[in-house]
Amino acid sequence: MYELIQNVIRTLPMLLLTVLFIYMLRFKCYARLISVVFVGWGVLILFVHLYWWYAFNFAPTPEVQNEIALKDSGPSSAVYIIGWAYSLIFYFVLELAAILIKATRRIFKWA
Repeated sequence: MYELIQNVIRTLPMLLLTVLFIYMLRFKCYARLISVVFVGWGVLILFVHLYWWYAFNFAPTPEVQNEIALKDSGPSSAVYIIGWAYSLIFYFVLELAAILIKATRRIFKWA
């Protein structure tokens, strides 16, 4: 159960950003870009800290807890510095997917 919850915490930021992107499709491209990148950056910061908090406080054994406590804070620090870039790359992937879906609908005349 411990690892399942860790994997859910790792996956939720991508799901939340995808939902935000789908909601923002009705707005202009620059509004989507700004909202997905900055909200995504904040969501990534939140979930990285949530992941490490959960991993430490709910570790199944004291050995696992000590192992987590001895790890450096690289992911927590990196998300502040490059979290926006990760969100930007994810935005471009979603934008490309949206363009491909629109093109496919036009080609095959789907609703």
